[in-house]
Amino acid sequence: MNNFATVIIIFGCVLVWAYADRELIQYLRSSGNEITITNGGDVLLYGNKKWESNRVIDGSIGDAADCSCCAALHRPAWISIDFHKPHSFSQIVVYGRNDASITQSQNLQITIDDGFVTFQQSIDVNTTGVFVLNASESHQIVQSINISSYSNGVSETIMTVCEVKVFQTVNKTTQSSTYGECYANNALNNITFSTLGEICKACAVTDGSQIPWWELDLGDAHLLREFRILGRTDQINSGQSTDLNIYISNKTLKGLIDNSYDNLHCEDTPCTVHFDQPRVARFITVNHPSNYPVITLCEVYIDAGYCPHNKFGDKCSRTCHCTQTCDDLTGYCNTCSPGWMSATCEQACPNGKYGINCLMNCSKQCRKPGVCLNSNGSCMSGCTEGYNYTASPLCDKACDHNHYGSNCNLTCNCNGNDDCNKSTGVCPGQCEKGWKGNSCSEKCDQQRFGQNCSQRCYCADNVMCDHVNGACPGVCQPGWTGKSCSKECEKGLYGQNCSSECHCQDGVDCDHVLGNCSDKLCAPGWLSFDCSQACEYGIYGMNCTGTCHCQHGDQCDHVHGNCSDHQCAAGWTSYDCSQACASGYYGENCSMDCHCDQCHNVNGSCALYSTLCQRGFRLTGEFCTRKYFLSALSGKTY
Repeated sequence: MNNFATVIIIFGCVLVWAYADRELIQYLRSSGNEITITNGGDVLLYGNKKWESNRVIDGSIGDAADCSCCAALHRPAWISIDFHKPHSFSQIVVYGRNDASITQSQNLQITIDDGFVTFQQSIDVNTTGVFVLNASESHQIVQSINISSYSNGVSETIMTVCEVKVFQTVNKTTQSSTYGECYANNALNNITFSTLGEICKACAVTDGSQIPWWELDLGDAHLLREFRILGRTDQINSGQSTDLNIYISNKTLKGLIDNSYDNLHCEDTPCTVHFDQPRVARFITVNHPSNYPVITLCEVYIDAGYCPHNKFGDKCSRTCHCTQTCDDLTGYCNTCSPGWMSATCEQACPNGKYGINCLMNCSKQCRKPGVCLNSNGSCMSGCTEGYNYTASPLCDKACDHNHYGSNCNLTCNCNGNDDCNKSTGVCPGQCEKGWKGNSCSEKCDQQRFGQNCSQRCYCADNVMCDHVNGACPGVCQPGWTGKSCSKECEKGLYGQNCSSECHCQDGVDCDHVLGNCSDKLCAPGWLSFDCSQACEYGIYGMNCTGTCHCQHGDQCDHVHGNCSDHQCAAGWTSYDCSQACASGYYGENCSMDCHCDQCHNVNGSCALYSTLCQRGFRLTGEFCTRKYFLSALSGKTY
């Protein structure tokens, strides 16, 4: 049987096999897959042409001097070929110069990267200008190829590479032995078994000469959802297609029984094996557990598996974080979602990084320094003091003017346009009116207001005034006035609403709250501790010691003693009726003569004051009365 490689064509979910040799690079280019070529070192300009690095995959091989198909760079130099996802290979061939300048293609190094492990080997093209690297059991996957030059101890100054070819052997069927022309690849020819005479047209059959097995190499790992095995349907030797063990693996097993790989069992034919979650495998191996000497497989159908969005790998157990979707098998993404990195976008940004390609730095103002949400940089533990998480979860916005602390929830009230420390709230100078404390965040104490809380307000019932301007919500305490109740009553006033007048002797100030006089002396007409009580009825003057003498017992002015109708009681005179009638007079308005030197000023009685009456009067009882004489001439009495 000839060696062959296989191209996989997917119809719906079924993998169908078509056989052809394949060179990977040109196959990928023809099918529209991206291959990226990069280089380091200055590109050679020779013959008015640049020997660009992308020539190494142009598919052209010829005379380096005039084919315009080689890449050349000044050493030290390197050329990288990136396939963006892993592929199996059987052989890598590097074509260099085979002319007099062959040294330009020697003293090189090739590095193979499979996405996880790198492998390096020195390159020296042979006399035909070719270097061949064959796959080994440990190195048969390639994701990128890097060819670089040595610089130390090498006299050659130019590195020339003309072409790189990567060969694959895919979908190779093999079996332990072959009965007649019942080749291993018959199990994939889409011809089903019908009669015994056509068995070798439809089926792969071993000849029984050794322990039987059949194996399919898919060339690359694939996601498998289901496969169906059809064997002999006649009753003759039907045991050749029943009681089969099926192994799926990523390495060839052939006749080896290795229970470390998934072992599936088919008791009858046809047999269907279905995976709840797609499995990754490159090799499918079938054998007889009971050492039955022959295996007959007439058709093997394989259904491709697919993973849900952003899932990949064996059992779709791995998660990629791509802007669109990732490769179901490898997880390769063109672009990672913000917060993720690596070829499969399954590695979160390292601590301190976030965003697209993890290029952004977490804010130093995160409460846990350098720890933020990898996708958008949000500080998951909040911001440090002085930064507003609500305004920006990135913790890049300091607190606004007059705010500070955790999430800027605290308010400082610095004087004027001064602003406080955003962490501690401490003001650089004084506080705004009505505030106190280091951060100027405490209101003035009760009954205090204004700058430095230095002013006091006097609101009734000790109600708290406005801490800024001192305004009282109601009336002031006795003795105080003004909007903030911080002004004492004007001179001469005291008490509630400053509505009471002071009555201190000689105009001395009284207490603006209680009204009591500083020398404890009340003005005439007033009594009590605050001199607010007028003299009682009938008295007046200093200490209310004066007695009123008004006609008909009317009340006199309690201060001055003057009567309201200016009429004094009998026996009294002057503006305040405080003077008794002059000696010798009495009665109303002191208009009556008592006819003695001194008499009672009210009733004119002389007996208590003088026993001598004026001439022509005599003392009759208490009063001096006129004497009467009988005229001798007229006989009248006088």
